[in-house]
Amino acid sequence: ISTRMQEALKKIDDLAKDEDYSTALVEIQKLLEVHPNEAKIWATRAYVNGRKGDKVAAINDWTNAIKIVEEPHYVYIRGIDFFCLGKYQEAVVDFTRVIELCDFYKSDYYRMPAYFFRADSYQRLQEYDKARSDLGHVDDEFTTWTDRLRNKKDILADCT
Repeated sequence: ISTRMQEALKKIDDLAKDEDYSTALVEIQKLLEVHPNEAKIWATRAYVNGRKGDKVAAINDWTNAIKIVEEPHYVYIRGIDFFCLGKYQEAVVDFTRVIELCDFYKSDYYRMPAYFFRADSYQRLQEYDKARSDLGHVDDEFTTWTDRLRNKKDILADCT
């Protein structure tokens, strides 16, 4: 990705942080007209749409980015967006893919969070054995925000 495009994406990121989503999306559209196959632009649009609360649009944008490059971060965040919409089966599919990508890239960066979110998704699908199994890959002290601040014990307690 060129320095010029990095600067343009940084400007868009700043617009989103300032909650000027309309301008940010106009600027992204200009970039997409010239570079429709640049995953980073689709990912930036997904980020902007996610910040403005449009999870459906964000999921579509993440999907476009993933079609170009199957980056674990993109799949992970799309999984979180599915989770936030209560689409737990779709979230399970994405978190499973993230775990596979962790193996492929020999990187554990997203492994534990993916197991955690997948466990929480399984719990909400009432697939308690799968949830408990996934939590075997999660440290006892791991805590993150799903739809509320959650830890391993919270999910285990809900698996009843």
